[in-house]
Amino acid sequence: MLTFLAWFTTRPAYKNSSDQHNNAFFAIWHQFYNSPYDVIDIQQLAKWIHPELFSELDPDDTFRRLHHKFLPIPYLAGYMVSLKTDGHNSDSLYDTASR
Repeated sequence: MLTFLAWFTTRPAYKNSSDQHNNAFFAIWHQFYNSPYDVIDIQQLAKWIHPELFSELDPDDTFRRLHHKFLPIPYLAGYMVSLKTDGHNSDSLYDTASR
């Protein structure tokens, strides 16, 4: 998933973007939208937009706990990814499914 996300940094539309220079590209699994799991999206977006205000949130842990309680299959991380590695992001932002 990170390879695909990194592809966007090469697109001409982002050439002069501060996001391209800061590696500020993010992705969230689309099945979270319009579902009870929206709370996970909201937590992750809050951390990306205002990491200093929401440093205690752990969306990956929230999802892990909900998954364990309500789903009969093993949990795998990697539903939220980021190219940004500035120290403000938690491990949940990286593509942990490939680890």
